[in-house]
Amino acid sequence: ALLMAALLVALTGLIPGLPKAPFLLMSLGLGAGAWFLRSAPLPTTPQEEAPASPPPEDFSSLIRVDPVEIELGFRLVGLALEREGGQLLRRITNLRRKLAEEMGLLVPPIRVRDNLLLPPHGYAIKVRGTVVAKGECHPHRFLAIGSPQAPPLEGIATSDPAFGLPAYWIEADQKREAERKGYTVVDGETALITHLSEVLKTYGPEILSRQEVQSLLDQVRLTHPAIVEEVVPQLLSRGEVHQVLRNLLAEGVPLRDMVAILEALADGARVSKDVDFLTERVRRRLARSLCQPFLGPEGTLAAVALAPPLERRLMEAVQETEEGRMVVPEGDLWLSLVKEIGQAVEQVAGEGRQPVLLCSASLRLPFQRLLARFLPRVPVLSYEEVNAARVGLQTRALVGGGLS
Repeated sequence: ALLMAALLVALTGLIPGLPKAPFLLMSLGLGAGAWFLRSAPLPTTPQEEAPASPPPEDFSSLIRVDPVEIELGFRLVGLALEREGGQLLRRITNLRRKLAEEMGLLVPPIRVRDNLLLPPHGYAIKVRGTVVAKGECHPHRFLAIGSPQAPPLEGIATSDPAFGLPAYWIEADQKREAERKGYTVVDGETALITHLSEVLKTYGPEILSRQEVQSLLDQVRLTHPAIVEEVVPQLLSRGEVHQVLRNLLAEGVPLRDMVAILEALADGARVSKDVDFLTERVRRRLARSLCQPFLGPEGTLAAVALAPPLERRLMEAVQETEEGRMVVPEGDLWLSLVKEIGQAVEQVAGEGRQPVLLCSASLRLPFQRLLARFLPRVPVLSYEEVNAARVGLQTRALVGGGLS
């Protein structure tokens, strides 16, 4: 529009009789303004701007399941806060280190969070998203743990969360009295950590993932690469090694000597790749370390043995199950046998010895899988393992003689 106006003003200045200079100056000014406006960028309005794209949605954190998790009631949150004197996180780290050193179990980082739905002094331990244990903790009290025969104490009656023994939550000024009466006295944080330790040992097979198995193999590869290359993947898959290690952890067998474990797997896999067979081959290689915790002062085992006719009958009851080969006996026979084993074990334990149950190698694992459901703390060894360990043996009881 300005350009047209400049042209009209210039033409007007050409009319005869009119002064030319003012019209020409006005025409130049309008032309300059038109040129300036055409060269300047047009302002953009908010409506013309492209809308910003929303940030990408990430729901991965919502479906992640922590291998191990501890939930705390609101009165226990201070245990996890260092500024309030809580040592729980540091002690959890120390526990993970201890299990790695003693058991060879690499426990992933443990998440600790609050849960207002729990009782104020309650806590819950989760393994892969499922609550597997619960307990209570009184941070400003002590837990006095006794035997069923111990005299009662004043305090909050409860049971030891780790082992189920009768216990009391007592005040600090009652500690000496409780110790005089034969109680073991620990602070609340120690009771919680002890409970967590037992849970991690019990659920070690579930906590051990293929990724942790790979980490164990990587550690061995640093010093013994040949044995790792020989076993995985030439003879066995990582999954088969994983199953054997889980079988070992289920019975509390440490995974510390991974070199010996892999050597036993290398030898056994050339005979059979059956996981139960390989598990027994590994146990035989680790026989000395298996027997060591149960040796008495004189270096012998106090054993409860199965009568040979009963062993034969139990072998006939071995079946394949989802958990592997397991004894599936008649109900009446099994109930009587469990009762007799329990009495024999209690008798040997009353003599101040740690009893072990002895049977043949072919029956050991199927029998142990069933016995663990009723007497989980009774170790089951085979005669072959005892012979391989070269330790003395004292048979204190023979069970099943009248049940065969």
